[in-house]
Formats: sequence, structure tokens, C-alpha cells
Amino acid sequence: MYKRILLSEDEKQRIKNLYSLSEQKNPLDVVLQSALDYLEKKKRGEIDDEDKDESEKEEDDKTQYTGDADSSDFISITKKIIDKFEGGYWNPECAKYPGSKHPAKTGMYSRSGETMFGLDREAGKIENTSSEGREFFSVIDNEKEKLGMEKFCSKWTWNYKGGELKDKLMDLAARTMQKLYEKNANSFFKGKTKEIVEKSRPLILHFSYATWNGPGFFKDFAQSINKAVSEGKSMSELIQIAKNDRDRRFGGGAWSKANEKVKNAIDQEANKIV
Repeated sequence: MYKRILLSEDEKQRIKNLYSLSEQKNPLDVVLQSALDYLEKKKRGEIDDEDKDESEKEEDDKTQYTGDADSSDFISITKKIIDKFEGGYWNPECAKYPGSKHPAKTGMYSRSGETMFGLDREAGKIENTSSEGREFFSVIDNEKEKLGMEKFCSKWTWNYKGGELKDKLMDLAARTMQKLYEKNANSFFKGKTKEIVEKSRPLILHFSYATWNGPGFFKDFAQSINKAVSEGKSMSELIQIAKNDRDRRFGGGAWSKANEKVKNAIDQEANKIV
């Protein structure tokens, strides 16, 4: 495959001057020598890429768009998800105590267990996922033991965010979700997808939240991005595909308002780097 050589206006003029200076030389020899001189200067780093045409610059912008993040950003982005989208504490045992406001384990809560920041101790088996998951609930259990259940429930009312323990619990929750994300990513991402996702704050947010959505949703979203990556889609196109997927799965019914908030959060991350 041949690469097109772009000559600056100065180079073009120099070639014309060389050609006009001597009628004795073969014009092709003059052009060839000038081109060889150009390539030699290019090799020595004396010529940069300022003379690229606009289409090439736009293409470069697409490929460079992927460098706004790395995998270390997962924790900070996931903490934003917890703050914006995940609820506080719920424990069906606390429903027994007046004033705690905890809903009983019925209806939409019937399949859930003790939950904090969307981490379900029973349905999600969080304590089996990682040491961080075990520590997360042990922090809460220590509060129960210290206060006794009645006082604990009067303090840890429904949707309580942890008070002085909030930062510690948020960090443990984010690290717990990172372990679950890694498990899903290693199972469902193909080729370079994981590397590309972790270079994009909007896509990290999309797949971090997909970890809360569950493995089935994560797999579905991963398949779309895998396909797009294999087709060479730009980062801006990948982000749009992520939002389209969220519309497809959550765009209607009871989830629609929450879905718009998630897409807005994706846009906010994208707008920081445009």
C-alpha cells in the first residue's frame, strides 16, 4: 500500500524554480531529486505534518478521541453513578421498627435482600464476589452490633446514605463493582474492545452502569460495541451506539426517565473531551 506524499507550497515552488533554472536537465530528474530531498528531510524530522489536508486532520481527530481516560478512572466514574442513580440503605428487618420507613419484603422488594447503593446482599450475593464486597457489608454489620438493631434502624432509615461512613462505603462499593465489571468484560468483550472502552469516560460509565443492570444487559451491550469496533467505528460513533442500546433496552415504560438521566450523564462525560 502506497502512502501519498504531500508537498508544501514552498516545496512546490522550489521544484518549479529548479525546473526553470536549467533547461539542460531532464525535468523528471529535477522532480525526482526534489522528492528525494523532501523525504530525507522528513526522515531527519525537519518537516512536520502541518501541510495535511482537512480530511486527514478530521480522520486523525477520530482516532485520537479515544485517549481521554484509562482504566484507573473506573472508580471515580462509578462513584458518580452511585451518587446520581443508586439509592441508599434498605433492610427488611428494619421494617419491623416504627419510624424506620423501610418497606417490607413484599411486591417489588420480594426478591431483594439487604441493599445499599444498589448492592443486594441476597439477590446479588455480593459477599461472594470479592473481599471488597465482604468488607462492604461487614462495615454495616459492625454498626448493627455497636448500636443494636432498634437504634441502628432508627439511624439507618430507608435510603440512608451512610453518614460518616458514606465515603468508605462508596469506595468499597465502587471497588466491588469494578471486580464484577472485570468479570463481565473478560467474558463478553472481544478483540480490542476492552482496551478501547477503558480509554473513554463515556463508555466506562456505560459499562460500569451495565454492571448494575446485570450480566445479560452487559453481554447485549458488549456485542454491539464488539461489532462496531471490528468495523472500525470512531469513538463518537461508539458512544452513540451505547446510547442507542440503552434506548432499545430501557427507552420505554417505567425505566424511560432514568434512562434519559443515564444518557445525559454519558453526554456530560463526552462533552468534556469534545
